[in-house]
Amino acid sequence: MSSLRIPAKQISQLSSTVKDLINEGIWFLYEAKNDKGTFNLGTTYILITDKDAYMLDNEGGILSVDLKTNVSKNLGPSVYFSDIPFPKSLSNIVLT
Repeated sequence: MSSLRIPAKQISQLSSTVKDLINEGIWFLYEAKNDKGTFNLGTTYILITDKDAYMLDNEGGILSVDLKTNVSKNLGPSVYFSDIPFPKSLSNIVLT
């Protein structure tokens, strides 16, 4: 699966904590593939947390919440932030 690196300010409504969790590989952000109209109109991103999947607009505002198992076929490239520290490898993360 491909990935994108974008400036953090591009998704302005996500907090810096959420952006850190994404870059650390704890939560996952994807571009939405909305080929079949399965999400709210305007869904640009999908944020996958430990419990749920959040459909986000282009600024990171929450449009709806779903079970994370219901969104797997609609995940596009993963998204990371180019101006926030990023581990060289997820295996380098120290879990506490």
